[in-house]
Amino acid sequence: MMQVPCQILRYPCPSYKTVTNNSTNPSEGRQAKPVTLPAAGGARWKVPPDSVFFSTKPKVFKFGFLRIRKDPLQDRQDEFGKTYQVYPREQHKFAVDDDSVTKYSDEIKRQLNRCGLTASDIDLQLPTALQDLEIRDLEAALQTAKDDAYDLVILMLPKPNVGIYSRFKTLAERASGLQSVVVVSKFSAPDKNYLLAECITNIMMKINLKLGGFTHSVEDVQSYLSQQDVMVLGADVVHAGPSAFDGCPSIASIVGSVDYSAGRCLGSARLQRIEKEAKDDKGNAKPEQITDREVSFISSLSVKSLN
Repeated sequence: MMQVPCQILRYPCPSYKTVTNNSTNPSEGRQAKPVTLPAAGGARWKVPPDSVFFSTKPKVFKFGFLRIRKDPLQDRQDEFGKTYQVYPREQHKFAVDDDSVTKYSDEIKRQLNRCGLTASDIDLQLPTALQDLEIRDLEAALQTAKDDAYDLVILMLPKPNVGIYSRFKTLAERASGLQSVVVVSKFSAPDKNYLLAECITNIMMKINLKLGGFTHSVEDVQSYLSQQDVMVLGADVVHAGPSAFDGCPSIASIVGSVDYSAGRCLGSARLQRIEKEAKDDKGNAKPEQITDREVSFISSLSVKSLN
C-alpha cells in the first residue's frame, strides 16, 4: 500500500515584528524585533496592533486614489408633475464622498508602517475624480498614474460591483502594468472605526505582498520545509455560476511557495473546458503548471532539485 509521508503540526504560533526606538543607543533609530503569538487552539488570529509584517521591503511608496466625481442630483418630473431626483449619469451612483476618501486614505497612511514604511517613504497623491468609470476614462487616469510612476492605484467605490472591478483590474494590471486595489467604503461611519482598522490591515497584507514581502511566519514550518527542500502547493478550480454566460469556462489555478516560510507564492492559471478539471483532452492531469512552480521554487532558493 502506498504511504504518503506527513507531519502533524501543532496549532500555529504566527510571528510578526514590533518596531521600537533604541533608547540605549538612539543613533541606531528604530529596531524591529520578532514577536510570536501564543497558540490559541485554532487557525485564526488577528494581527497584533502596532506590529510590522514579518518580511518587508520598504521603499519610497507613491500611490493615489481614483473615484468617480460626485455631482449633485438633478430634478426631474414624471408624467404627473411629481418631482424626483436622479443622478446626472447612471454610474454616478458609485460616487464616493470626500469624507470617506479622507478617512480611508488617512488610515492607509497610518498603517503603511506595517509594511516597514516610515512617514518619509509615503508619497500620497491627491485623489483623481473621474467623470465616469468607462474604459476611456479609466485608461486616461491609469496612463497618468503610470507616467507619474505610481506604485499603487486604489479605486474607491461605495459598494461592490463585479463589472467595474473586472474592468479596472484588467486595465490596471494587464494593460497598464500597475499594481491596484479596489476598496469599498462601507466602514466610514464613526461607529465602525474598529472595522475600518481591520479592513485596512487586510489591505496592508495585499500591499506588502505587492512590495515583495510576506505577512507572517509560523513556528515549525520553516525548519520543516528547509530541512527537506519542501515546496508547498495549493490548487483550486473555479466553476462558472448559474448566472454566467453560456460556455463560460472554468479556471484551474495552482500556487507554489518560493521560500521556506511558505509566505510567498507564485501562481499560474489556465482556462478549462466546461465540466473538466485540470486535465487534458485524454483525461490526464496537466503537469506543466506543477512544473512551472517547481522551476520557480528551484530558481528562487538555488535548490538543485525537488525530491
